[in-house]
Amino acid sequence: MASVHISGFPALVWAAGFVAVATVPVWFGAQAVGADRATMPRSALALVLALVASYASLFVAGPVAIIVAPLLCMAIFKYVLDSSFLGSFFLVVISATGLWLAAKLFMSGITLSV
Repeated sequence: MASVHISGFPALVWAAGFVAVATVPVWFGAQAVGADRATMPRSALALVLALVASYASLFVAGPVAIIVAPLLCMAIFKYVLDSSFLGSFFLVVISATGLWLAAKLFMSGITLSV
């Protein structure tokens, strides 16, 4: 299989496009669970904040991040998109599935480094 290595600014552009593609399932999910502020920019903001919080929890909490990261994501989705706790749980599941699917579709054989 062919492998591509992208580094520097193009890697950041690729990552931004990856987040933009992964925002659509979060936005549809927010619409489905009845979030009060379910707009595309707020969904993108919530997804970016959730990704940053997940990576930060990895560095701060270590192995406990497997429990802390989803809870942080739930809190971010609850307060940014103004959804219920159950709705934010479903948004975490939807966003994790959307990110996994986008990674399978767009990231096979590609290595990013900044």
